[in-house]
Amino acid sequence: MFQQEELDKGDQIGAVKPFLGELKHSIPSWYKPNAKRDNVLPDGELSLFHVMGYRFFYMLDECREMSGWTDNDKVAFATAAVGVEMDIKTQE
Repeated sequence: MFQQEELDKGDQIGAVKPFLGELKHSIPSWYKPNAKRDNVLPDGELSLFHVMGYRFFYMLDECREMSGWTDNDKVAFATAAVGVEMDIKTQE
């Protein structure tokens, strides 16, 4: 009833990964990996002041599932690949 179709050569475009060539050529030729230096966390902390990217106006059903309340009455949501927990009274 069902048969597997033969693919033409042009139908295999999904297997091409052009970014691999870009990655290979983006590393400088003088760079030498150093395990002692490269595997150390930097000193200091990072805090974000403002994040943009939350979409709520055209996918309401999807966005309702992406936000919620925490146990300490804060709103939690994901935006721009960042998890956010915000106090709505202070907006912090």
